[in-house]
Amino acid sequence: MKLQQHSSALKKGFFFTVIAVILLTFIIASIAAWSKVVQTREAKVAENFRLQSMKTMLDSAGETAVASYSQKALYYSVWKVANYSSCYGLLPSPLPCPVGNPNSCTEVVSNITASLFLNGTYPTIPALSYSPDELQYAITNFSLMLNSSTSPAGISIWLENPRNISINQTDAWTVSLKYNVTLAARTTDGLMSLRKNLTISTNISIEGFVDPFISRGDHGIYSLGGRQVACSLSAKRQIFRHQDYRVPLDLRPISIVNNTAGTPRAKEGKGWYYGNITDVRVSDIIGGPAPAPGPGPWPMVFNPDAFAQSILVTDYYENLTSDSNFYGGVIITTQPIYNTTDLPDVNGCIIRTTQQEECVDCLRTVESLNFTNPICPGYPSSPILSNGIYANAVTVPYIVTDGSSIPFEATNTQEYALFDNEHDTGVEKRTGYHRIYDMGRLRDATVCGYYLGHSSAPSFFQRMLSLGSYSSPYGIQTFVVGTWAGGMDDEPTDGAHDDRSRLDRRYYGTTPPFFPMTKIKGMPGCKSAYMCNDSNTNTTSDGVGRFRLDVGSIADYGVGPISCNVSIGASCEG
Repeated sequence: MKLQQHSSALKKGFFFTVIAVILLTFIIASIAAWSKVVQTREAKVAENFRLQSMKTMLDSAGETAVASYSQKALYYSVWKVANYSSCYGLLPSPLPCPVGNPNSCTEVVSNITASLFLNGTYPTIPALSYSPDELQYAITNFSLMLNSSTSPAGISIWLENPRNISINQTDAWTVSLKYNVTLAARTTDGLMSLRKNLTISTNISIEGFVDPFISRGDHGIYSLGGRQVACSLSAKRQIFRHQDYRVPLDLRPISIVNNTAGTPRAKEGKGWYYGNITDVRVSDIIGGPAPAPGPGPWPMVFNPDAFAQSILVTDYYENLTSDSNFYGGVIITTQPIYNTTDLPDVNGCIIRTTQQEECVDCLRTVESLNFTNPICPGYPSSPILSNGIYANAVTVPYIVTDGSSIPFEATNTQEYALFDNEHDTGVEKRTGYHRIYDMGRLRDATVCGYYLGHSSAPSFFQRMLSLGSYSSPYGIQTFVVGTWAGGMDDEPTDGAHDDRSRLDRRYYGTTPPFFPMTKIKGMPGCKSAYMCNDSNTNTTSDGVGRFRLDVGSIADYGVGPISCNVSIGASCEG
């Protein structure tokens, strides 16, 4: 009986042992399976993380970043070509240039710029190749920059196969870039990679770039004088524009006062002058009190040189005749008074004498009212017996206006003016035209060197070409004035290049400079009849050269009324 009980217990123990072993095996298997699942999930999570990281980096280095870097690379490549062509003009594309190209013959500029943009070299012109430091501006260098920034994360990113590179002007002021490129990424173990095709478009403004046409032209001008000057020492003019000066007619002088009925009027005067206006009378300064000791305000000090460049704007006053000789010119804002006397002569003929009062260069006119009578003076041809200045003669140019209609005051924003009378002599001062102009925009654009658009002018890309005269719908032009552009530094035999139009494409152009050029009143080197005379010595010592324009340019800029054409206006020779 005991044996049976013992056997039954063994069976139960064995059963429980088997069950325990089975359960333990199952648990161990489950744990192993769970562990494998966790490990697999973790591997997938890690791979997912790497993939997402690579996508994020690819997006960060995507179109916006590539376009931004491309814009810098484009700017530097254009700058490099422009500066090179300032000394060594590029040979134009083979003629005839493609029909319909708005920027004809400039494919060579586009091709060279595209090559520098890509890798910093242009094999046929070694001097254009980038230095090691400049290579950072080549687009292929972008790959190195990308790699250096992403490799610590175990990911390589680079640009692959830049292609279809197109660099062209799209208007007068803009250079545009467009190309295709592949942005590639790969993990350092090579297990994962991504690729993204991009189309990059960007542009830059040409403002601020050196004008190669003027630099080469300036070098050539010096060569005409028989002097050898290094190209690197030639003038460097940067291209800038003014938001209000788009085309030449935007600079047209504005007629403020003339002798036309219904407008502010000027009725007489002589000569012409350009200068800043002032209402300060010399006699008030010279006759004023001496400077007092201590702090100001100090009385105005008389400066002869400053007054000699100015135009006095004033009513007639007692000391005007003597004061006027201190100024470059005078605008009188009150009309003369006329006194008329009729007296019979011994034959009973009526003689009329008319005299101006409160005036400068005052006229006295004597005429016969009966000149058709054979016994009276003047018969049979003219009633005028005598006509001429009898009082208050002045040597400076002046103009007489309608008084309150003149817009010039010391507080007025209009500070400069050109007044222009058709005749220089006092006897003719009441005949011809009498006009006052605001020339601020024309002089501003000239002195500041602003560029304007013109379809007969060369474009920025065409200005890099060495041969021929070019024009483009994207053409730009400017004026050339100052010592640097012919003047004080010229040899006397050069005549400050006074026979040339000051429009840059004429001044430096291939057209011979010997066809008629007209001097323009009020412009640099021509602000008075003295400055605008025919003496080369005067122009050279002033150091600016006279401002001349060719016939076509006079029409473009609307400056015909102030040109020095003696057949239609006052002489510029004094």
